[in-house]
Amino acid sequence: MIILIVLLLCLTLGAVAGMILLLKSDSRAAAPGFGESVSSSGSRPSAGKLVTPARAKLGCQAPQTTDDGGHPVYYAPEQMFDAKPNTAWRCNGNGIGQAITFTLPDQTTINAVGLVNGYAKVDPASGAKRYGEYRRITEVTWTFANGSTFEQSLHDGVTTLQKLTIPPQPGDTVTLTINASSQPGSTARGRNAVLISEVSFSQP
Repeated sequence: MIILIVLLLCLTLGAVAGMILLLKSDSRAAAPGFGESVSSSGSRPSAGKLVTPARAKLGCQAPQTTDDGGHPVYYAPEQMFDAKPNTAWRCNGNGIGQAITFTLPDQTTINAVGLVNGYAKVDPASGAKRYGEYRRITEVTWTFANGSTFEQSLHDGVTTLQKLTIPPQPGDTVTLTINASSQPGSTARGRNAVLISEVSFSQP
């Protein structure tokens, strides 16, 4: 009888331990890590074929600076689609009203857009995380060649790509207009700026 009770206790404890491990595994799988995409609602968007812009036309670009190791840092527009979160386009000030027009390949249809709404860089010399130091973009409008527009609200504090799924839109240009941004996270000189580390265009 005692042996039977001991066996039942062991089976019960094993089942509970298994449930705990399973729940932890599911929790880790559900949490987005750096470089993963989240939708504006916080869920992962459906995957699509990425489209790389040929160029970007804009009216604002900050001059070269240096990182904590004294190395030059550039803010060229093509750094928004180089697949490197440590690089970015930068415009000094709050960025409101700034428009960036991306040229896409001919006969492109887009059904999802997105961006990293700040400077996702980690300084290689000091390890400083730049995202919280500068302004973060909180609202944008995407305008397509056919005149269709879509507003996207962005989460402040999310350093990964935030995507917006839209009805399929044909055309070879997309214009991104900044509508709102946060306050700078630091009062240090030069932190009053908006940056976009990455943009994303997906087709069905």
